[in-house]
Order: sequence, then C-alpha cells, then structure tokens
Amino acid sequence: MMLMAKAQSSAWTPVLVEPALLETYWRHGNYWPTYGWPPVCRWFDRFDGSRPGMFNLGVAYFSTNREQQQAVFFNNGRHRARWLLESKAREVVVALANENINAAVEVGLVIRVLQQREVFDLGFELDAGAMLHRAEPGHTCAWCDFPVPGNPTGHPVGA
Repeated sequence: MMLMAKAQSSAWTPVLVEPALLETYWRHGNYWPTYGWPPVCRWFDRFDGSRPGMFNLGVAYFSTNREQQQAVFFNNGRHRARWLLESKAREVVVALANENINAAVEVGLVIRVLQQREVFDLGFELDAGAMLHRAEPGHTCAWCDFPVPGNPTGHPVGA
C-alpha cells in the first residue's frame, strides 16, 4: 500500500528505520512490548483507496538513556510503531527529531530519509473496514467519517 509520510512539524523528519535495530534500541528507551489490535483510523488522513493516504507518523528520539546506552524514545506514536513491527513491515516509518538523524544513520537505524509527504510503500495492504474507529456500530466514525457496520475486533469503541 502506498502512503504519504506526514511528520507533525518541521522539527521532525520522516525516516524509514530497520525493524530489528528499532527493537534493539527501543528496548533501552520507553519500550512498548505489544499492541495486538488493528490500526486506528486517526493514524491516517485521506484513506479512501483511490490515492495514497497520509500516514501521521509517530514521533521518536534517538539519544542516550541514563545508563549512557543509545536508545529510541517515542514522544507519540509507540502504538503505531509496534503495530508496524507486529505487521512484519520490511521498514518502519517514523518521524525522527532532526537533531538525531545523523547519529541514527551512523549506527544503521535509519535506512532512508524521506521528504515530508513523500510516497512510500507500507509493504502490505490496509482495509479501512478493518481499522479501529471511534463510533458505535451502525454510526459514522467521528475521526474519519467511515460508516462503521459493527465492531468486529471486540476492542472498546473510542480506543
């Protein structure tokens, strides 16, 4: 599935990171071990299947922790990153703090730096009907206007 990378501000740069190294460095940071749910619709803008939608990137830092180990810390987006890892994505896309990019490239964490709104291949397909939406069954999602037929995941509505 083709998506556009969307960082939340110019202080962050979209990057593709190597999944195994993300796991390694994230374990030294604010690690999130499991997600286990479908993606949440608000992670995406304009997801209608007719053109590349935008993926609102999780915000990460690559720095040293208290033990002076290099580590990944998420300010926002740890669920998105974990979902991509659980989905066996070939590459994980995040928005990395600009001041951390050179260090992350040096250790091989960053595979490629993307431009804001650059189209990239997620590596698998998404279905808006399989996403989590903020709506009661039979209503329209408050985030994306998707008509929700039911809640097949059993996940609490509004999560």
